[in-house]
Amino acid sequence: MDRLYKLLYKNLIYPLYHLFKRDGLLCAEKKAKYAEGLSPEDLAHYQQKKIIELLKFVFVNVPYYKEKLEESGVNHQSEITADHIFRLPVLTKSEIKNNFDKFQSRSLVGNRIFKNSTSGSSGEPFKFNTDLRSMAYKSAMVERNQRWAGIDRGDKEARLWGAQIDVSVSNNIRGRIHGFISRKLMLSTYSMTEADLSRYASLLSSFKPKLLTSYPGPLDVFAKFCNKNNISISSLKAIITSAEMLYPHQRNEIECAFKVKIFNRYGSREFGTIAQEDKYHDGLRVNSDHVFIEILNEDNTDCNRGVLGELVVTDLDNYGMPLIRYKIGDRASWPVEQYNYPGMPFPLLNSVEGRALDVILAPNGNRIGGTYWTILMRSRGSIELFQIKQTSLTDISIKYKSADRLTDSEIDFFNHEIKTKCGDEMKVAFEKVEKIPETRSGKHRIIISEI
Repeated sequence: MDRLYKLLYKNLIYPLYHLFKRDGLLCAEKKAKYAEGLSPEDLAHYQQKKIIELLKFVFVNVPYYKEKLEESGVNHQSEITADHIFRLPVLTKSEIKNNFDKFQSRSLVGNRIFKNSTSGSSGEPFKFNTDLRSMAYKSAMVERNQRWAGIDRGDKEARLWGAQIDVSVSNNIRGRIHGFISRKLMLSTYSMTEADLSRYASLLSSFKPKLLTSYPGPLDVFAKFCNKNNISISSLKAIITSAEMLYPHQRNEIECAFKVKIFNRYGSREFGTIAQEDKYHDGLRVNSDHVFIEILNEDNTDCNRGVLGELVVTDLDNYGMPLIRYKIGDRASWPVEQYNYPGMPFPLLNSVEGRALDVILAPNGNRIGGTYWTILMRSRGSIELFQIKQTSLTDISIKYKSADRLTDSEIDFFNHEIKTKCGDEMKVAFEKVEKIPETRSGKHRIIISEI
């Protein structure tokens, strides 16, 4: 019965749904498969063609880029080549915030815009718009990368996740119906007590997913619980981790618990899946038909292979609010030697540094991942950046950067919310600071656990 429904979903329900929805996903998936079959050289040419198409579009339709290209000497879109992308400045979040309206496309024929936002993994949220075209390509990248992990359309997937947007959507009526039909199960990282973890294990055992997708930090906690209690999930074929740094000790713990390989993924809310491990697990394969990646020195020149630099990303498919040469805030490097094999023409990227989110262990036994804290700390006051350090089971300190000091009522609110989540024994100390300490990757860890 399970196999029959998978065939029905894969060959009838899924294509008919997206054909009726007219969201462009079937077309995006067709193009993604086409790119997968190219040689590395042909893929590079295909990417250049998409860069040219994007630059010609923004020259006519997006005020910010038109202004910058004209300043660089471009007078007409017919003059544009792929190399003109390097005449555009490297973008920061503050530049986009200060010129938000100028980044919006004036041409939305056959397209739609959706408001979006990062969860604030660096402690600072970023609002932007995504168009229908880009959303289709993001979904196509997910499906293709899941195939690299041996997961086929219609296979059951469970997600141990914490992004509020995704969790909220999955819990509403439409999300529940979609999850039932597409055979996806969402488990929240907002609460991971021993009772929660036991319940998750039971749900997974009965649901029998082929794929488990999660953040490394919470999944490491769940893996420790499963190893401790001799719990296995025999249905799993693969695990995909994303949104945080995956450390070697976490990979070992998780793979030991679930007896399957992890396929580490690097992505973001702005671009979707940027890169993922393939079957050899020796780096991240860039979805170069969807994004254009640069790794730059401090002076914005290209880094040599093997040298760590600033990661700069261009979305080749978002025509509603194009993000071109966007400094995403992480650091990475190209491997010294690049290699490909049949069916895998995509360039290889070394593991990305950044996004280190620990888990807070509460006195009441709860374990709370980073996304909860980013949403909580944005809910009151004017906090720009923050960092939470846990020094003992019952003590955390919160450093925050803000134009104004938190009021007594705001501190009372945070204390109440934290004690509700962590237990009355948790003591919280707030400190207003001028600067949040950064890691050597240029980002600051929002959670540091010393226990």
